[in-house]
Amino acid sequence: MKFVRQLRRVCNLALAGWLIVAATAVAASEKHALDPALAATGWMELAIPGITPARYRAGGAGVLEAESNAGTSIIYRMLTDREQECDLLVWRWQIDKAVPATDPTEAGKDDRDLAIHIWFPDNRDGDLWQALGRAVSSILGLPRIGKVLTYVFGGTGERQRRVVNPHHSPDGAIIVLRPSGTEIGKWFDERIDIAADFKKAFGESPPKPMYLAVSTDSDDTQTQSAGRIADIAFLKHHRL
Repeated sequence: MKFVRQLRRVCNLALAGWLIVAATAVAASEKHALDPALAATGWMELAIPGITPARYRAGGAGVLEAESNAGTSIIYRMLTDREQECDLLVWRWQIDKAVPATDPTEAGKDDRDLAIHIWFPDNRDGDLWQALGRAVSSILGLPRIGKVLTYVFGGTGERQRRVVNPHHSPDGAIIVLRPSGTEIGKWFDERIDIAADFKKAFGESPPKPMYLAVSTDSDDTQTQSAGRIADIAFLKHHRL
């Protein structure tokens, strides 16, 4: 019976996967959500069927602009070999239009103004369900994701609040860097220690990070968001 249940789950996953890719391709071709200038530098988009994708543009001088009108989507790129060897990430960001405060632990009610995600590879053998899921992802051309760190501008709670990502439990952690109510129109500098945050979240040393992703999310509250991220850079600790 366990095998039958797993087989049904795999079949459902495969069917859903093909539908997602078909719908995503249509959405991307019709709406042109991703700026060609970003695509030319390696950024790719993950859209969600039935939900209006966010709009991402290259704003010049190292600025990435993100807007969402009652929608959401994610853009991501693979890290370079040099970036994968780094353990620090720095950037600055600014919100021009904020979504209402939502709880990042409640799936389906967890909008946020901006988020930066670090995706780590999935190197586990796992069970049949996990293996087939990875196979479907490979066929569909989607990245194989293991653990995930998500840094958020928006959401309830205090600064540096760390919670389990409800969409990627138990392998995802959300860290609220700037909670809802943070000043609009002001740039904020961030500096995070990837290795230290990974160990705090998952109790082990991290593998090399593989992807950087950016998202904005306003579909649950049916509102609008607008913000900018600038000067994203991966650095190494200068150890004595």
